[in-house]
Amino acid sequence: MNKRYILHADDKHKESVKANALSFISNLSMDKSVEIIIRRYRKNKTEAQRGAFHFLCQALGDQLGYSLNEIKELVKKDVYGVHEVRIGDLAFEVTCSSERNEDGDPRTTDEYARLIDGVYRMAGYAGEILPALDPAHWLKKAG
Repeated sequence: MNKRYILHADDKHKESVKANALSFISNLSMDKSVEIIIRRYRKNKTEAQRGAFHFLCQALGDQLGYSLNEIKELVKKDVYGVHEVRIGDLAFEVTCSSERNEDGDPRTTDEYARLIDGVYRMAGYAGEILPALDPAHWLKKAG
């Protein structure tokens, strides 16, 4: 049984949630191993970040003569790397996802910010200059 709850600082029920969590832990049957994780909440990437990333990839692609998807693939490989997928006797190299990390969790705002930094870095490798992010500009283009 997997349970996950995000307890926000302004949650009206935070005391009862904490009490329920403590009760749950103290009543656990220890006939099998369990994993208990308590960590600071990190917000998943935002739509604004996603829009910014795509805008920058398109801008760099236009400058270099590549498609948005080609630039996205290059940046994801540079930032997140690749992993191997085996199908039968064949091994394939697959670029790590920009949507989910290696544990299958949605990317956080910090992880997605690395992608945005990666596009600027890629532009620097090519000697190109990308525009500063202005949400009013790239949100219109994405829509």
